[in-house]
Amino acid sequence: MTAMSSNMSSSLMTVLSIRQALAQPSQREVVAGLIHGTAEFLSSPGNPRGCLLIQGALACGTDAESVKMAMIDWRKSSEDAMKKRLQQAQSKGELPREIQPADFARYLSSVMAGLGVQAANRATRAELRRVAAIALRCIEIGLSGSASG
Repeated sequence: MTAMSSNMSSSLMTVLSIRQALAQPSQREVVAGLIHGTAEFLSSPGNPRGCLLIQGALACGTDAESVKMAMIDWRKSSEDAMKKRLQQAQSKGELPREIQPADFARYLSSVMAGLGVQAANRATRAELRRVAAIALRCIEIGLSGSASG
């Protein structure tokens, strides 16, 4: 398997992991599944370090504009799926009204992309797990703080 096909396969697995996380019954489980799932996926033996959807689009030159746009569309579709799931959570009262689901989806995408950058920087599985735990703690604090104030 070439590096490119390995990265494409891994990116497809990332999308499947996102779908699995979005199927969780509560907003808290969705967010935990997205963040922990990303850390686990990126640190699993056999998976490339980092994420083709992030690194590939950033490294594309002008000759590969169509590839860059395809990767942007792929990321945006995942972000849109997160937004829709967060809208459901908000309608059930799990997400405070003052949090915009689209903004929260962009935030989660940013955290997940950051884990990809750390994985590309050779962060260990333990390090990625700790970063994921901190991110989830910060999200919980932020959401509980927004509800009160």
